[in-house]
Amino acid sequence: MSQGPYKAVVDPVKCLGINKCGKCIEICGFNAIEEINGKALVNNKCMGCGLCISKCPSKARILTPRPSHRIKLLDWSSKIEEPTR
Repeated sequence: MSQGPYKAVVDPVKCLGINKCGKCIEICGFNAIEEINGKALVNNKCMGCGLCISKCPSKARILTPRPSHRIKLLDWSSKIEEPTR
């Protein structure tokens, strides 16, 4: 399974920690959250699904774009035809 264009990032100051919360660890099906110094931090297994963000009561998580994924914009200007009259 390939990773999505986003990755969850944690603000360790806002994170309540696994002893007080741990909801993100419970919901993550990718084992992408691990305990480091009592905080629930995201590792490189994150798929960017956002489930941990939806369960975080302290709003300590956000999705950020992965540097390895670039959004490609399509140039449709050459594909648009003028209507015929």
